[in-house]
Amino acid sequence: CESCRAMVATPQASPEGARCDRCAGLLTWRDPAATPAVRKDETTVELLARNLPIEVQIARGDPARVMGKYVLVEEAGRGGAGIVHRAWDLVLGQFVALKVIREIDGSISAPARESRVMDLLREARNSIRLRHANIVPVFDAGRLGDTFFICMEFIEGDSLAAHMRAAQTRGRLSPLYEDPIAILTVVRDVCRAVHYAHTQANPIVHCDIKP
Repeated sequence: CESCRAMVATPQASPEGARCDRCAGLLTWRDPAATPAVRKDETTVELLARNLPIEVQIARGDPARVMGKYVLVEEAGRGGAGIVHRAWDLVLGQFVALKVIREIDGSISAPARESRVMDLLREARNSIRLRHANIVPVFDAGRLGDTFFICMEFIEGDSLAAHMRAAQTRGRLSPLYEDPIAILTVVRDVCRAVHYAHTQANPIVHCDIKP
């Protein structure tokens, strides 16, 4: 698409005059099997945006879902102060977890926002010092426009809440009752990660661990 730059699939072999179904911009045909030439005015992000997963191509067609080199594909979770998106890093060429400050009803007071920004940056500074197999690594942190973010490795899998619900649908109180060894192994690994953080030269204490 000449307007939003999205890749648009069309069944027409010669779609002259065809329009983008996202922004109604004019489509320019390109054979998917051909290797396109590099334009002199093509930015690095555009160059790296070739051959994207289809869900990333669709998301990238919405300007509101593009943050610099990141494309917000879907919301992965949220807490009291932040929202985590499954995003695509156009430079690294992989899915990442992008945590941004959550706005309440479109706006929050200046002091409250400043507090959230400082908490987010403190989290990034603390996390990026940690190198442990059971701690999610942080790749980047910063600001894009008015949005502050932390970029972390995206871990595929279900949440603890999802595992709890699944066990209860099977008539058990929790996953612990179904496979205690597996669950206690996870708890052991979490404890090792917490112990590692506590025993750093500048100890990091996690203030939001729920038994």
